[in-house]
Amino acid sequence: MIHDILNLVFNKKRLQFIADSHSLERTQKQRLESIFKTLKTVPHYTHLKSAQDILNLSITTYSDYEQLIEKQIATGQPILAKNVARYEYTSGSTKSQKKIPYTKTFLNEINEASSVWMSDLYHKYPGIKSGPHYWTLSWSPDQDTDDSELFPFIQRFFLQKVLVLNQKIKSTPTLESSWFATLVNLVACRKLALISIWSPTLLMRIKRDIQDLAPKIWQTLSEGRWVAYSGELIGLLPVPGFDGKIGLNDLVEFNVKAIWPKLTLISAWDSATSRFYYDELKSHFPDLNFQGKGLWATEGVITIPFNDQKVLAFKSHYYEFKCVNTGKLVASWQLEKDQIVEPILTSSNGLVRYLIEDRIQVSGFYNSVPCFEFLGRNGTSDFVGEKLTDMDFQRIQKEMLKKFPIKTVLFLAVSAEVPFYQCICQMNDSSQFHPTYIQFFIENILLTNFNYKVARDLHQLREVQISFTKDMTKCLDVLAASYAAQGQFKVLSLYRISAETLSLLNKVD
Repeated sequence: MIHDILNLVFNKKRLQFIADSHSLERTQKQRLESIFKTLKTVPHYTHLKSAQDILNLSITTYSDYEQLIEKQIATGQPILAKNVARYEYTSGSTKSQKKIPYTKTFLNEINEASSVWMSDLYHKYPGIKSGPHYWTLSWSPDQDTDDSELFPFIQRFFLQKVLVLNQKIKSTPTLESSWFATLVNLVACRKLALISIWSPTLLMRIKRDIQDLAPKIWQTLSEGRWVAYSGELIGLLPVPGFDGKIGLNDLVEFNVKAIWPKLTLISAWDSATSRFYYDELKSHFPDLNFQGKGLWATEGVITIPFNDQKVLAFKSHYYEFKCVNTGKLVASWQLEKDQIVEPILTSSNGLVRYLIEDRIQVSGFYNSVPCFEFLGRNGTSDFVGEKLTDMDFQRIQKEMLKKFPIKTVLFLAVSAEVPFYQCICQMNDSSQFHPTYIQFFIENILLTNFNYKVARDLHQLREVQISFTKDMTKCLDVLAASYAAQGQFKVLSLYRISAETLSLLNKVD
């Protein structure tokens, strides 16, 4: 019944999205005008006289707003944006965390995209109406936020009725107790119909940890008491009810059909460096439907899955694009197929002409609206002037996979007295290869970069280091715990880490 109500509400947004997809230019100009009316009421933008004035402003990054946001937080004054519901922290996957203002109007912009996406899910996968949903919740005892806040109150009221997890789970004293409670609640939810996560590695960890902690999970559910982390969980969270129709061996063997017989769909990132883990995940969950997520940043939404494409969320923000080849700015309705661009967002939360450091390629069109494929991050690693990008390492990864019997690989930029880059490889099951050959191969490619070669010649960087792992997902777990919100951790080609984090990674089998 609740799913039917949500489907009815979301479907109105979906039908309007389809109708307006024939008039992209008109819709985008209307969005810009609406955003202008919001922005002109705050001190930072009182000088704007028309929506067109916004397009005369310079392209911005977070550094242009950081002091304004910090002052706004400290004073409570609406310097950059009015009616801030909260400040959402970025995941910290590539740089220090940013604090993004989430205003009521900005949440409405996000809701435009999330409602269309949810409606499309209901239409394409009606089986998800059969039971509760699991959406990623990041443990955050100091931030009283949850993913359902992306929706207005009435929608949020009904959504919270279909989510499997109690919101108090993310407010437990420690990440460990929150995680154990999450696993217990997931196993108890026999009618689970949808799993919506970000990184596919998170669900691989859920699978592994259910197997490893099966006796404690089973005892907790069977006895109705917390047998682990009881001091943190008793009085805060009740042990969920359990029908007892699955056995301990079902958990140890992770029998998906026995644990979650109604599970219909898994939604996760499937682009660029996440693709390998997405495909790996599919092999662990045969006979289930999968859908790759659209491109979302904490600063705004760019694409949503719709009609089997990643369609620009054109009714959410105002979008421009910087062409990688020419450096010119292009409006959304002027894009051409196969163009590689970087998105620029203007939103009602005060971030104007804001450059998102992602590269995306126009893959086609839904009516007049461009669709995109995510290529990768466009950040730069620059210890001593070498200026290496994530895209550089993504290309090296592809060359390595052609040359060596490697299953998957990731790179680390390690801060140290003499910084260096390290490559972690997971070889194919029966493959063995001398690390010197791989090291030599990578170093030779890096040396073709003039700036890297200069840094090496001046002994400002050590040569690339090589290590091996039997399970790359365990390495990614360490990285996620080091500097990112667990549920939002991104699979990248390159991670910036400290020597302390490297020591933790070296302990992974």
